[in-house]
Amino acid sequence: MSITPKSAKEQPPKAVQAEPAQTVAKAEPKAKPFDLNRTVLELLQPVDKSTWLLVAGLTRHDLAEAIDELDVQGLTEVYAGDKALTGADNAYQGDFRKLAFTKGSMERVLLFPPLEKDRDLDWVEKGLSLLAPGGILVAVIRKHDIRRTRIREMTKDAAMSITVLPDEQDRQIIQLTRA
Repeated sequence: MSITPKSAKEQPPKAVQAEPAQTVAKAEPKAKPFDLNRTVLELLQPVDKSTWLLVAGLTRHDLAEAIDELDVQGLTEVYAGDKALTGADNAYQGDFRKLAFTKGSMERVLLFPPLEKDRDLDWVEKGLSLLAPGGILVAVIRKHDIRRTRIREMTKDAAMSITVLPDEQDRQIIQLTRA
């Protein structure tokens, strides 16, 4: 039998004094870091099961995985490395500019050309020739003076928008929609 002192039984429990409320300042949401993959894929939209997509010069494994997740009817990849990175229906190894494709056969073209003097513009020119009417070309290229005659000539029949990559000083994304 345990004996509890009478004084312990009769005393009410001590009130716990609350500490002063602390105000926690909410941190301002940080701006999302620039995401090249998300930006490029957003510029290709809309895509659906009936879309034909050509990807050339892809060297980013993380973007290849994102492209594989796009549910498109036909995915064609042209690659220069040892193996294709996407789960393309058709994969071709070689120089994109020299491969024979049917003109106007692609609804979407995504280009990651070599960033060498004017070589990227050769790729853009080839990509534009493959676009069907209403098709969209997205390319990550070197920054160019948009007033240059070659770019103006190539894009005269296409609406163009340019996204400058904030994390890079020498690259930009161009989006061209064929009329």
